[in-house]
Amino acid sequence: MSEQVFHGGQGVADGAARLTAHARECEECRVSPLPLSRMAVLLDSAPADIDAAGMSARVVLRLRGELQAVRGMSWRRVLVQLLRALLPLPAVLAVDACVLGAAYWLGSAVLPSAVVAYVVLSGAAFLVFVFGLTYAVVPLLMARQAAGVSPSVWVRER
Repeated sequence: MSEQVFHGGQGVADGAARLTAHARECEECRVSPLPLSRMAVLLDSAPADIDAAGMSARVVLRLRGELQAVRGMSWRRVLVQLLRALLPLPAVLAVDACVLGAAYWLGSAVLPSAVVAYVVLSGAAFLVFVFGLTYAVVPLLMARQAAGVSPSVWVRER
């Protein structure tokens, strides 16, 4: 096989050498070889012209509003939103601790304490995971709110 088959002859000698070596060693490739020359002709006949500068300009135009919204966001506003999001956390943790304690107390009356401890600690680990996911969404919600996007717009119509 020649280099002309690969990428319109633009010189991928290493890839051509590896493919040629594979075609010589592989029994399946010797029996039914790939139509590489035909594929190269098809690829060369329809080149993909990419206007990178034009594409960049269109992307910047579409994102201009969001970029300005992010640029206008102040650290004080971020801190206020973060504190507002963290405000109910102590109450939620206290309620969860009471619920897990009651579950342990009720479960230990029926089951061995090792089994109950496993179940309660698994539930606590799950709650920590859910808290992590919940508070990981806070920056996303803040960005949406700063951009002035209402929750009804978040769902994209198909």
